[in-house]
Amino acid sequence: MTPRRLDRDRITEALRSIELFAGDLEPHAGVTAAELVDDRQRRNAIERALIGIVDLAISVGTHLLAHLGRRQAPTYRGSFEALEAAGVVDASTAATFGSAAGMRNILVHQYTQIDPEVVARAATTMPADARRYVEQVAGWLLDQPAE
Repeated sequence: MTPRRLDRDRITEALRSIELFAGDLEPHAGVTAAELVDDRQRRNAIERALIGIVDLAISVGTHLLAHLGRRQAPTYRGSFEALEAAGVVDASTAATFGSAAGMRNILVHQYTQIDPEVVARAATTMPADARRYVEQVAGWLLDQPAE
């Protein structure tokens, strides 16, 4: 596979957007499953932010793996594992986003009803997880030579 040119501007913009979505989730930290069941607008806002974070992280990962000349993983979880193997993110971040990708798939494709407890927990934990992802990718990006 021929490596793709690293588009720093594209990656930086995606990382900024992840930060914005993380900020959108912060007011919802501590939300309960019951509150999500009772407040559809709130649940939809949280789900949209969660999907946005994971979609952008997937997009960043796809770009970075192509830049590194690595084959795309067959699953989103696998793409985060490949980012770990490439030294872009650590094992904890890869595992967190691998699981988040599964949640994202359920939210987007509605294979099944998602447990509101899972969404409530993600609303509380994802802002810090997203910022950790941003920090690790941005740090990796700074270490890359200019083209």
